[in-house]
Amino acid sequence: YAAVFEREDPKLRFLPLAVQQKQIIVTCNYEARRHGLYKLQRVTEARKRCPEAVIVLGEDLTRFRNASKDNYNFLRSFVWSGKVEKLGFDEVWADVTDMVDYNIEMINQNALQCSFLHLSQNDPTIGLPFDGSKVSGHTFPAGSAENKSSDEPPDSRSMSEHDSLLHLRLVVGSHLAQHLRYQLEEHRGYSSTVGISTTKLISKLVGNVNKPKGQTTLLPPYSSVGMDESNITRFLDDHDIGKVPGVGFKSAQKIRDHVLSRPAAFEMGLVYGGTKENVLVKDVRLFPSMGCELLEKLLGGHGAPRGIGTKVWGLINGVDDSEVSKAREVPQQISIEDSYIRLDTMPDVEKELQMLVEELASRLVRETLIPLFHRLHPEKSGWDLSLMNICAANMALTAASAKDSAGRDISKMFKMQEHILKEWKAEDVDGDPTVDQTEAFDICDGDFGFQNSDETVYDQGTYDSQQREVDSREHDEIWQSDDDGLSSDYACATCGHLVPHYAIEAHERFHNLKD
Repeated sequence: YAAVFEREDPKLRFLPLAVQQKQIIVTCNYEARRHGLYKLQRVTEARKRCPEAVIVLGEDLTRFRNASKDNYNFLRSFVWSGKVEKLGFDEVWADVTDMVDYNIEMINQNALQCSFLHLSQNDPTIGLPFDGSKVSGHTFPAGSAENKSSDEPPDSRSMSEHDSLLHLRLVVGSHLAQHLRYQLEEHRGYSSTVGISTTKLISKLVGNVNKPKGQTTLLPPYSSVGMDESNITRFLDDHDIGKVPGVGFKSAQKIRDHVLSRPAAFEMGLVYGGTKENVLVKDVRLFPSMGCELLEKLLGGHGAPRGIGTKVWGLINGVDDSEVSKAREVPQQISIEDSYIRLDTMPDVEKELQMLVEELASRLVRETLIPLFHRLHPEKSGWDLSLMNICAANMALTAASAKDSAGRDISKMFKMQEHILKEWKAEDVDGDPTVDQTEAFDICDGDFGFQNSDETVYDQGTYDSQQREVDSREHDEIWQSDDDGLSSDYACATCGHLVPHYAIEAHERFHNLKD
């Protein structure tokens, strides 16, 4: 958020800048942090702490949404596979496996310092020279010998053949990441922070090491041999269990309670607050009898996803087989939300619902219908329209008690919520919850993860907006619905196309207009 305002007014880059939503500071730039401001701080407290801070209102998300879409499309244009996954407004992962594969085939391993990074499969002249003997940017472990320029990594003879190849692939990935960072800053005006590794999990975390405007590559070995730990284990071990992406607040608390053999203390904040007692990944990993079965016992239960113990145990050990999703031309869903200090009358509820519906409809037109219209009807010499039809397809009766409904009765969920959630009830003293939105972007390949952000990257070190973790789906059972598979389409007598029953009349008018 702050970077968008800084781009609009470059003078703000050198001032303490904070973005306000309701009465909360949702984010701030690094200059503001040096003055004692922080995310989810109350505006009144922020003004007392730093009277000279510039606080701008950020409740209208349009400018952030537009900047996010523009940066996403810009970065996607560089990735051959098109596998660029967006996370929130300001993070992406990009799978660059094919680009690294191609460059590994073209590289002369006898002259690594004179390598050329190919950015096009069709034109061998498009690209840039790079030193393939060393990683671009920072590394973990820091100051590793492999990052020193030479004809080959000094200790490459001690590496296995697999690790030597992985090291070279990571070198190529680091130079590609640096190129993308430079392009983003030069052409879009946004700085970035990057993590390069082999999975989404590690790339996201390793990108936190050198902020802001830095990039970090996690070096091999990635697997333990004998008594030698892998660098993945060494890297993860120093993280608090709650900082591991995919392990959310409630799951982390359960694990802390078990390891400490008592409830872990934590501060109640506007959302969840922070833990007062850190339990490191190493503490969990080496805890007696810790493993898939114990984690399943701790984290499983009513509504928990099947196999949650196996999943979390994998994350603790750096195992993440989730793939980077290819971008969708049309979003699968569009939603909107807002938070309030208190809504306690039906007129207030109706008023706010109406406002949300209007904004949702406006976004539907802007983000889906208009782009779809342009794609279906390119403007050449203008349009001469006599009919426009918009229909909602695949509708089903949900959240009802009727036997033919596709979902469960939503009233049951609310009747059960006090019982189900009482263990995790948090009191909000005098503030309103605000969704934690950070500014970041990620890239990963089957061998490389690359995370980029502008000025505020991964402050929480978790999948904040995407994964309120499996805890947020802890009671998915209540929401499940099954498609009954029934179809209500009708075959047009003229063209034979299947048309939903509610669109038959408009479809027939279409044929009549052609006549």
